[in-house]
Amino acid sequence: MARLELTNKYVEAHPAPEKEIEIYDSQIKNLAIRIYESGTKSFVYRYFMNGNSKRFTIGRFPNYSVEQARIEAQHIYKKVQKGVDPIRERKRQKRQNESISVRELINKFKEIRFQELRDTTIQTYRVTMDNYLSDIHNIYLSELSKKDVIPIMDNKFKQGSPVMANQIREVLSVLLSFAESRDLIEENFATDIQKFEVKNSSRERYYNFDEIIEIWEQIETFKEPSKSAYKILFYTAQRKTETLEMRWKYLDSKKRIWTIPAHLAKNNTKHVVPLTESVMDILEHLKQNHSANSDYVFKSNVRKNKPIKTLYDYSKKIKENTSVSDFRNHDIRRTVVTHMADLEVPQHVAGKVINHIESSEQNSVTAIYNKHEYLDEKRVALEKWSHKLNTTIKKHRLQQQLDELSEKDRKSIKSITYLDEDDKNSAVDYLNNQKREELKNDKEYSF
Repeated sequence: MARLELTNKYVEAHPAPEKEIEIYDSQIKNLAIRIYESGTKSFVYRYFMNGNSKRFTIGRFPNYSVEQARIEAQHIYKKVQKGVDPIRERKRQKRQNESISVRELINKFKEIRFQELRDTTIQTYRVTMDNYLSDIHNIYLSELSKKDVIPIMDNKFKQGSPVMANQIREVLSVLLSFAESRDLIEENFATDIQKFEVKNSSRERYYNFDEIIEIWEQIETFKEPSKSAYKILFYTAQRKTETLEMRWKYLDSKKRIWTIPAHLAKNNTKHVVPLTESVMDILEHLKQNHSANSDYVFKSNVRKNKPIKTLYDYSKKIKENTSVSDFRNHDIRRTVVTHMADLEVPQHVAGKVINHIESSEQNSVTAIYNKHEYLDEKRVALEKWSHKLNTTIKKHRLQQQLDELSEKDRKSIKSITYLDEDDKNSAVDYLNNQKREELKNDKEYSF
C-alpha cells in the first residue's frame, strides 16, 4: 500500500493511470486519493464497521484540497469510533432532503406494482393503503417510524380484529420493502413489528333476522351503486371483492347466471352464480339508472369506467347507526350459509354457492370426476334464501305500517268521549284487523 505525504501539487500533477489506483496519506491513517483511468481524482476514507471494510468518498479534487480532506477524514474517524456509519448517515441525510410522503409512495407503488398483481390482491392493498393507513398519508418517509404505525394496529386489535391488524402490518411491510428497494428508506421497520396472535381465525359471527332487518333498513339509505352492491351481497353470498368487480359481460340475462372468472376468484376457480328474480330486478335498475355506459355494474361515481373500490364508509355507517356494532362485510356470507342450513339446504350445496372448495376436491383425482357445477342445486338454494329474505323484510314493513296505523287510530278513537275504554280498544282492534287484511291482499306485500 503506497503511502506518502500528499500535497495539492502532487495530486494535481499525477497523470491518469492505466488502472485506477489509491495513494494513501502518511499523515492521516486510511485517507487516500483515488485516481481513475479517466483522470478523475477523489479523496476517500476507508474504515471498518461491524467487521466489514467500507470506503467513504469525501469528494473530488480540486473541490476538496488535501487539507480539507484531512479535516473531513478526522471527523469521519470520530464518527466511526462512536459507532456511526458515515455512509449510512449520508444516505439518511439524502433521503431526508429528497423524502416523499407516504401518500406519494402509495401512488408510486400503485403505478408500478399494481400492473403485476391479481385483482383480488390489488383490492386488498388498495383498501388497506387508502383507508387503514390514512392516518400516516401526510408523514414523510424520513420521519415515519413504528410509533406512527403501531397505534393503528393496536386500535384494530382492540376492535376485535387481530387478523386485520396483521394485514395492516403485512401491507405496510410490502409498501416499505418497495421503498427500500428504491433507496427511499434505509430499512423496512415493519418486519420488526410483532404480529398479533390469532387464537381462532375462524370467526363464527352471523346475523339473526332482527339484525338483518336493521342492516337492510340502513342499506336503503345508501347511495347507488353501494346500496345495490350490499343487496346483491345479501342475495348471492359472494365475496365483496368479486362482486364489486362484476362486469356486464359476466352476466347472462337469458340463462340468469353470473360467471365469476377464475382470475377474479379467490381460489382461482371459475364460479357460476344463479341469479334470482330479486337480483335481476336490481341489475335492471342499475342498468337503466346508473351503469348503462360503463363496463362495470357497480360503476364508480368518481373514476371513469371503473368500479367502486370499497364499501368501507358504508360499513362504518352500519356499525354506527345500527345495533350491529361489530358488523363486517364478510359476515354476510356466513349469515346466508347459516340460514340456508335452517332452510334445509345441504351443506355441500351451500359450499358450492359461496365457491368453497372442499378438501376432497383439492385432490387431483377427485377433482377430475367432480366437474358438476351444481347449477340447479345452487339455484334452488338461492331461490329459497331469496324468498326467506324477502318475506322477512316484507313482514317487518307490514308490521311497521300496522303499528303506525294502530297509533293513529288509537289517538283518533281515544278522542271519542262517549265510548268507554273497552269499546275504544275493540274499535282499534277491529280497524287494525281490517287494515291488516287489506295490506296482506296488497300485491306489494303478498308472500
